[in-house]
Amino acid sequence: MKITRREFLKTSTKIAVGSFTSPLMGSSPLLYGMEEKSSVIIVSHIQVTKGLSDVNLNAIKLMLEKALIEFTGEKTLPEAWSKCLPQLQSKDTVGIKINSTGYCPSRPELISVIIDGLIGIGIKETNILIFDHREENMKKHRYWDSIKYDVQYMGTNQLDFDNRARASIESQGKKVPLTKIITQLCKYIINVPVLKDHIISGLSFSLKNAYGYIPLFWKTHMEDRSLTWAMHKKDAAAQIAELNANPVIREKTRLIIGDCLLCILDKGPLGLPQWAGNRLIIGKDSVAVDHIALKLLNNARAEKGLREVTSRAGHIHHAARLGVGTNDDNKIELKRIDLS
Repeated sequence: MKITRREFLKTSTKIAVGSFTSPLMGSSPLLYGMEEKSSVIIVSHIQVTKGLSDVNLNAIKLMLEKALIEFTGEKTLPEAWSKCLPQLQSKDTVGIKINSTGYCPSRPELISVIIDGLIGIGIKETNILIFDHREENMKKHRYWDSIKYDVQYMGTNQLDFDNRARASIESQGKKVPLTKIITQLCKYIINVPVLKDHIISGLSFSLKNAYGYIPLFWKTHMEDRSLTWAMHKKDAAAQIAELNANPVIREKTRLIIGDCLLCILDKGPLGLPQWAGNRLIIGKDSVAVDHIALKLLNNARAEKGLREVTSRAGHIHHAARLGVGTNDDNKIELKRIDLS
């Protein structure tokens, strides 16, 4: 049965507020894979793409299944999903943060496979929320038509922002409110970024994807104009790192499924796909995931005769210094799975 957005918000917000004790006050639970080394999985399949437009749904299913089982150490896919998203109850909402900016979005086929997995562990379709900064971008990429599930869709501006949970952007002297989608509606977030070159930050991946949690580029929001400029100064290195250091974002983000199927190598992030990466990157540590993604981007650029973007991607090192995660290869357990 299809529920309206108003009904979804009314029910979800009531549940969330009833159990909300300010995530800024809580302590982070011990996370699997983080006790000693940060686990990162790269799974590849040469036949997952055809050209720079089509992807193979069955190949994505196989890739994600193998990666999650390897990542969690479980024997079955439902067990792997349950370990990634522990202690879920039937009333809980899981958010999938996509990247729908420009013309190289998180692939709807990948989102469909993620939804399959969530439904497989008992999560109701209507308790799955696909969201991003702008609802019109999701409409442009026809997620509604491509994803054959009764899930919810929302732009972060449609629920306003939570003044009780502000991220401290010390480099700019700002306290930035987070969307209520992550502070109140969703118990957990699955971050699904796309591998892109970024003309400002060098790399757009899991850390940069958090910009969709704050009021940027919204003319109707009183903080928008000055905040938008402030969050993009000096390669945005300190700002991206400081945003991701926020406890709400760190605690709610349980899994990163990085979309490296079709990617942008140069002059991103708004253009069309330029390279078939044919990979997914799976992890929990956003710094480790982005560190590995940066290597992949640099290698792909080198093959095209392009320079590395490491000097512009200072947010990865900055986030590591803030304790968000690690970019030390000796502290990252990287496993590669080739299904070609």
